[in-house]
Amino acid sequence: MQLWQFVPKDLFSAIIRCLALEANAVTSADLVGLCREIFIYMRDRDPGPRQVPLSLLCINPQDLLAFEDALTKTASLNEEKQCMRSLLILESSETLDF
Repeated sequence: MQLWQFVPKDLFSAIIRCLALEANAVTSADLVGLCREIFIYMRDRDPGPRQVPLSLLCINPQDLLAFEDALTKTASLNEEKQCMRSLLILESSETLDF
């Protein structure tokens, strides 16, 4: 039960914050992949995966809905990762320095 509470909020936000560290540039693709997995697998089970981007990345609910819509329209793992990367980079450029 503790893991179910930890992953969607604490781990998800920690991974997003790690993407801002220059030292993680080499592993950024892996970190984006983890963000994608957490978001996709946990978004219907916990509000955390939706709350974290809204609070950390200064995005609005419409951006999040557009992101989720793009995820549902793609059938490719690579396209899903690109959607996640685009959301993280586009919306966080002011708050996180990728």
